[in-house]
Parts: sequence; structure tokens; C-alpha cells
Amino acid sequence: MKKTIAHRMLQIILSHESGDRITVALLHWDGEHLRVASSLAGLAMLEPDERDAFRTTILDIVGEVERVVRRIEDAPAPRPDTTLAELYPVREGLGAALYWTPVSTARPSDPDAHFEMLAREMRLTPRERAAA
Repeated sequence: MKKTIAHRMLQIILSHESGDRITVALLHWDGEHLRVASSLAGLAMLEPDERDAFRTTILDIVGEVERVVRRIEDAPAPRPDTTLAELYPVREGLGAALYWTPVSTARPSDPDAHFEMLAREMRLTPRERAAA
């Protein structure tokens, strides 16, 4: 049976007018595993002072997500119907420059492969899962 997965991205809005964005992180939830991938490589196109501020903020956000990942790995599994929005609540919608996309869902036959494909497509580096 295929699981429904949910994912959302953290993006930097380069221009509200043109809609240009840089994706800097991906959250991926299949009901059992929260996966995270991120990259700061896209920050190279920003001015140095902007780059430093975004780097700090993004590293803080990814660190928070990784703490949630570790908590899930170390604790009993969440309820099967736990949503990504419940697992890692975020302020949705347009902000000044950082934006969490709405949650998207899919029913891939292999959630791990789906996550890897999304991360590769967005040029993000997956967090290494702890050894079982």
C-alpha cells in the first residue's frame, strides 16, 4: 500500500515582483520518517551582508528541524495520522524574505526514493539518518 507523503520547502524570496526564489530546505514526512535536506549554495548570488544574515537564520531553522528528527527517531512513533504541519508547525505565507511553501502531498511507491529525487532536483543535501 502506498503511503501519502507530505513535503514543504523553505525558500528565500529574491523578488516579490518576479517571484524569483531560492529553495534552501526541504521537509519530507511519510508518517514514520521526517526527512530534511538543505543547502546554502544558492546564497552565493546574494550580497555578502544578506548572505550572512540568511545563513544564520537558515542554519537555525534546519537545526530546529534536525532536533525534531532526532526526537522522532528516539521516541515512540507519532500517531499515524500526524500531519507535517502538526509535526513541524511554521508560519505560512509570505514574509519579508523567507517563505515556507504550502504542504504538498504525493503517493509515491518509495518514500525514500521520492525524497532523494526531490532533494537532487533542488540541489539540496539530505541529512544523514542516524544508524539504526
